Amino acid sequence: MKQLFSPFIRSTLLGTIALVAFTCFGWCLAHNKFSSNTWTLPTSYLEAEYADFIGTAAFYKALSDGEITHFGEKSVDSLGAPNEANWNQYPTPDEALAFLCQTLVGLFGLFPGYNMSVLVGHIAASVTFFLVARIGFRVHALWAFIGGLAFGLAPYQFAQQPHHLACQYIWYLP
Repeated sequence: MKQLFSPFIRSTLLGTIALVAFTCFGWCLAHNKFSSNTWTLPTSYLEAEYADFIGTAAFYKALSDGEITHFGEKSVDSLGAPNEANWNQYPTPDEALAFLCQTLVGLFGLFPGYNMSVLVGHIAASVTFFLVARIGFRVHALWAFIGGLAFGLAPYQFAQQPHHLACQYIWYLP
């Protein structure tokens, strides 16, 4: 009987699926996100070192509400600072990430969608490392898995979330 996939492809696919599960579990364990109620809370909020989170959350909320658009004017009347919040002074180079976060926030609400955006960054880093090691360098599946898990749950990732979502997306580094 002919096998559908070679052992290399089969171990790579199974490793990828397992890595997504382990990365999700590790992130949920680190942030205690095991119930639907905990997903409605941000991972941090008022700590001084994470103060940028409030502005970042407001940006993604304004995107999901349609108050601002991608590649367009970024002025939000509803924030009234004093007349409007004007975010046109600095470029927004991460429009693809903003679209992902806008979609998740629009579907699930502000904090659950934002938490999912953070988790997707961890998963992307883990899986990319694993696939580059496995396919690009032909590393044994176990070592590629361990490296992917370590990269996806690296302290740097946790240090940059949730206040600097763009800095937390490091999937392209491997």
